[in-house]
Amino acid sequence: MKSIQIVSHGKLTKEDFKQKIGKVGLDANILIDMILSPDFSVSVIILKLVRDKFLCTSKRAYLEAVGILKHEYNHNNASKEVRDLTRKLNIESFIERREDFGAAFGLLEDHKLDIKTHFKDMLILANLKRNNVSHIISKDKLFIKTAEEEGFKVINIPKIKRN
Repeated sequence: MKSIQIVSHGKLTKEDFKQKIGKVGLDANILIDMILSPDFSVSVIILKLVRDKFLCTSKRAYLEAVGILKHEYNHNNASKEVRDLTRKLNIESFIERREDFGAAFGLLEDHKLDIKTHFKDMLILANLKRNNVSHIISKDKLFIKTAEEEGFKVINIPKIKRN
């Protein structure tokens, strides 16, 4: 594991560093806005709001963003666009584990949500929660409400018109 040298505190692992500064989870709609906004203005806003935080997303949100860009916005290179964005901004994607699925079902039950329409969102939340994400950026009102009830801090960004 890579380490970061901090003179006054000795060595911290990459994971220690992420824990110390906090993690900000990005929902699929934010990844999409970061790609579709003119001059990448959403990316600039987010980077200013969370300059001392570690950006991350779940693999599920990553794939959802790719699908929406392909099918709703006719971006034939959506996979490359999302991959390039996450690499350029060092946004880590967390892969779901078996326990995330169980936790997602628990969230559906706890919040009395319909499995057909909300399972993917609850899987994203469960995944981010397991990975100790402290903040969430999303525009989905139900996702935000559930995230807040689950103890996440929500960072609001202004609405940006998509191209």
